[in-house]
Amino acid sequence: MSHRRITLMAAGIAAGALALVACSPSDPAPDPTGDDTGAGVLTIASIPNYQDSLPVVVEAFKDKYPDIDVQLEFVDVAALHTQIRTQLSAGTAPDIFTAYPGNGTPTAMENLVPGGYLADMSDLGFSSKLPSGMESTTSIDGKRYILPLSLGGIGGIYNVTALEETGLDIPDTWSGVLQFCADAAAQGRSAYAYGAQTGWINQFPSFPLSATLVYGADPTFTERQNAGEATFSDSPGWRSSTRSSRCSKPTASSPSRSEPPMRTRFSSSRRERRYR
Repeated sequence: MSHRRITLMAAGIAAGALALVACSPSDPAPDPTGDDTGAGVLTIASIPNYQDSLPVVVEAFKDKYPDIDVQLEFVDVAALHTQIRTQLSAGTAPDIFTAYPGNGTPTAMENLVPGGYLADMSDLGFSSKLPSGMESTTSIDGKRYILPLSLGGIGGIYNVTALEETGLDIPDTWSGVLQFCADAAAQGRSAYAYGAQTGWINQFPSFPLSATLVYGADPTFTERQNAGEATFSDSPGWRSSTRSSRCSKPTASSPSRSEPPMRTRFSSSRRERRYR
């Protein structure tokens, strides 16, 4: 479509989120008094996580705007980073695509805004309806660039049948997780399919650990770090969080199968639900 490009984002705030982000227009916006059917092609690139939900949204959109040809594509997360950056530079990026908040990935909001790739969506109706807690992950300098569409919790998914077979209970503390891993290994089972072959998975163990060990004890750690008053290496909480993450991985990967859980891709571990 010729008007401003809209970007769809997976925002990871303590939980994952899908969000819309608008790119700045490469062409002048159409005359609002002209044809409002939007006839044309709308291209969308997202990640496999949304293969079940996005098509439903697209169909609802097409029912309302039948003159628009919606072309939906799903791309692996790692490949999408490279693809979108290349397309943005060439002016060929899809109208809507999955990106991220913060600055930790090539397609993160704070990395795209300086290049003029995202448009300010503050004047759209949804902006005033977003919770204030999402302000820092959806806006820069008071301008809204992201529309979170959904939130998904980050955590373990347990195979109830396997739990019944082993007599194990779902742990609710970190020490309980480590014991759960040991008890599963003692029965020749893998406690968790970690999916570490997919690079972005490796950040997740630190989320709940750092929330408690770092920010629970020092809520201003990030501000002090930005001011040069704190570092990761000097933080007792970060050192403890890192040690806990590292010790959890070998414990949770009993090589009881031909493909150890630590060497699987996220998509494989999610599909097989190998918490057994």
